[in-house]
Amino acid sequence: MMAFYSLNIGEKNRIEDDFMYAYSPVCKDFNEFVFEDNHIQNSFNKDIGGWNHISILTKNRFSSGTIAVAKCSFKSYGAPAIVITDDIFIDKNGKLIYGHYYEVVAYENGVNIWSVQPYPKRLERPIMPTKIGFLNFPVMADSEIELEVKIEKNLIIVKMCNHILEASDSNIPEKFHIGITACEGENKFYKFNLMS
Repeated sequence: MMAFYSLNIGEKNRIEDDFMYAYSPVCKDFNEFVFEDNHIQNSFNKDIGGWNHISILTKNRFSSGTIAVAKCSFKSYGAPAIVITDDIFIDKNGKLIYGHYYEVVAYENGVNIWSVQPYPKRLERPIMPTKIGFLNFPVMADSEIELEVKIEKNLIIVKMCNHILEASDSNIPEKFHIGITACEGENKFYKFNLMS
C-alpha cells in the first residue's frame, strides 16, 4: 500500500517540519527559499553575482519504489531539479552538505540525470558531475511543468512533458533523502508530492 505525501509550498512551517536545507559543494552562499503566495523560489544574490543555489531534502529517508513529482517553472537558463542522496554531512560551519548525489534536472532543452561526486581539489567548482541520462526536447521557459521521478533499485525513471527517460546506476542508494533544488537561474516550485 502506497503512502501519499503532499507538501503545501505556501506553508513555511511544513517545510521546516518535514524538510531540511542541504547544500551542494558548488554553493557560494547558504540561503533559503523565498515564500510567495503559491510557490517558493530562489532569489538573485548580488554578493555572488548570480542566482542562489538552494535545496531542501526530506528529513525522513525513503526507499525503492518512491515516486516524487515536482510542479515547477524556470526563467531562461534556470534548472529546477529533483535531488536524491543518502550522503550528507555537517561541515565546519554547521551546514548540511552533499557528498555523492543524483539530480534530475529540467531545462530548456529537455531533461538530464546526473550523478554528482564531490571534487574538492577543483576550488572554482568542487564537483565532478557525470551525465547518466538525457533526453532532448523543447521546454518553454515560464511554463509550469511536472517533473516526475521514480527511484527503483539501480534505476531512475523520469516522466516530463509526455517523455520518458530511464538511467541505471549501481550506486543509487536503497534508502535516500529526496527533495528539490533551484539552481543556475530563477526557479519556482508550486508543489512537491511523494508516494512511497
